[in-house]
Amino acid sequence: MVTSTLRYFSALSMALVCAGCAMIDNKEAKDESASARPLADSSSIQNIIRTLPPEYFANCPYADREQMLADLSIEDDGRLDVSNGWLDYFSDGGSVRCDSMIRLKTFRSPSRGIIVFVHMMRPYNSQTPSSGDSRVLVISADQSWQDISEEVLPTGVDRRWHFNPRRSRNLIEAGPWVGSIPKRCVGELKWTGDRFGFETVASRPFWDDISNEALWP
Repeated sequence: MVTSTLRYFSALSMALVCAGCAMIDNKEAKDESASARPLADSSSIQNIIRTLPPEYFANCPYADREQMLADLSIEDDGRLDVSNGWLDYFSDGGSVRCDSMIRLKTFRSPSRGIIVFVHMMRPYNSQTPSSGDSRVLVISADQSWQDISEEVLPTGVDRRWHFNPRRSRNLIEAGPWVGSIPKRCVGELKWTGDRFGFETVASRPFWDDISNEALWP
């Protein structure tokens, strides 16, 4: 009888311990899940970089974002302009994991606050035809990033084109890829305050705001 009672309480204790472990595991899983997708934050371009979902940021893991910001903070690096809300990030080399280059520019909307234009393009040093993917994002009421590309981009603009947000101007150069290089700018996306308009321009080289020179003239 005593032996049976001891076995019962031993089994009960083990069950309680396992239940406690399961509760801890579930809590840790929830905490990990919560930290995996931080709340959207457009108060600065640094926080935009920290909180954009990976699918809108070249599949860059959240865990790599602080290293990215550290790399970008190097004096005279030129790839991040905080005052203009502008980023030109190269994906080749370094420890930050990205599957494409990133060009990002912020715009202001009277009704929606900060609008973020993100262009993700495959490196054009490969010898295969390249393409990009562009998205326009805004923070929604539930404090998450929302894709509003269909609402604010002009009809007929191909998001696979190459887009080059200008550092200190409210416009984005645009043009199709030619093989592995976005050869010429043929139009400009211009921010009007609530959406982008598109204006065709005479074919010209894209402009590099880091080196301050035309590309592929």
